[in-house]
Amino acid sequence: MAVADFDILTFDGFLTLWAKDRPDWPALSQDDHAFTYGGLEEHTAKIASMLMAMGLKKGDRIAWIGKNSDLYFSLFYGA
Repeated sequence: MAVADFDILTFDGFLTLWAKDRPDWPALSQDDHAFTYGGLEEHTAKIASMLMAMGLKKGDRIAWIGKNSDLYFSLFYGA
């Protein structure tokens, strides 16, 4: 797999690249749980689907009010 096969100029592109190339590598961990790159990509796809089901579309704005956490990064990539 070549890096040129992915749009790595986006955050989603980085996640997709690592999820396809190294799906079992650790991506995020906090306290007693962790995500692999493959698991994080799957989780963020569910979040994206949830946001679209709520009527959000590309270009809409959302806000996060909270501390940095694994949830923040999941929402960030899902958005």
